[in-house]
Amino acid sequence: MDAITPTTARADETTMRVELAAAFRLIARLDWHEAVANHFSAAVSADGRQFLLNPRWMHFSRIRASDLLLLDVDAEPDAALLERVDSTAWAIHGAMHANVPQARCILHIHPPYATAIGCLADPRLLPIDQTTARYFNRIAYDVAYAGIASEFSEGER
Repeated sequence: MDAITPTTARADETTMRVELAAAFRLIARLDWHEAVANHFSAAVSADGRQFLLNPRWMHFSRIRASDLLLLDVDAEPDAALLERVDSTAWAIHGAMHANVPQARCILHIHPPYATAIGCLADPRLLPIDQTTARYFNRIAYDVAYAGIASEFSEGER
């Protein structure tokens, strides 16, 4: 594997910005989002600790590569950047990029059918046919959900 240099890191970040912006627009076109309460992030550093994230309250259909925020798990965002970052996105995506460096891209969406399943008394996806069987023992369920995850500790959990 080639070493990451400042030049290749910038090129990789630029490519990731373009591709992530395209993913936002595709998800909006497919209507797999819910208003502006969804987040995507993509690691741009080798260790995953620097990542791109969509800005707070911007609809997926409008996000451009230049709109994406560059965050660093090890650095507290300054006041100006904090104004543009959704606290739940920082808590969830920051914790995931800090703890799972191999996760290069994290997509948090609320497609209507997933939201409907999540609202059931038993939201488990049971392996009752070939489609659902492919996910058997490959899905994690958050049964301790206690509201909006705006604290880093919730992201850690």
